[in-house]
Amino acid sequence: MLDKNECDLVIMGSPPDGYNLMASSFLENPLVVVTYPEDRLTAKKKVSLKELVKEEFVMREEGSGTRIAIERFFAEQELEFKTKMDMSNNRAIKHAAEEGLGLAIVFMHTLELEIKAKTLKIVNVEGKAFPSILIGMSCSSKENVCLLLRRFLKIIEL
Repeated sequence: MLDKNECDLVIMGSPPDGYNLMASSFLENPLVVVTYPEDRLTAKKKVSLKELVKEEFVMREEGSGTRIAIERFFAEQELEFKTKMDMSNNRAIKHAAEEGLGLAIVFMHTLELEIKAKTLKIVNVEGKAFPSILIGMSCSSKENVCLLLRRFLKIIEL
């Protein structure tokens, strides 16, 4: 969208390579494992990664940034995970986890409603933490940015 000048400013996880964009991060967003509240894993103080990979996961589709980060994380640990379902929508993934169809790995900042409503619980994973992304703003190069946006970028020092 930015490369075609369809919008001036985007809030995203990671700006794509190969585009003339300015970017600045302002919020860390960690990945966490969630499941329905009655799942046996929620009763444990800590769950090892080796125990975790015995479970089935409801995941983002292959090629998504989230899926790539998760695959890279497990590969670094020399572990493989089992995918029960691939979905392209965070809400659908969370709903599947609420229904007990598998564990989900989602970004913490997408869980506010489910945690408050107690429809999902975070699984306390032992060992190395899952990766975080830095959420930021990206915009087209300064030459292509409108005057109002330039003033805004100057205020936040992007």
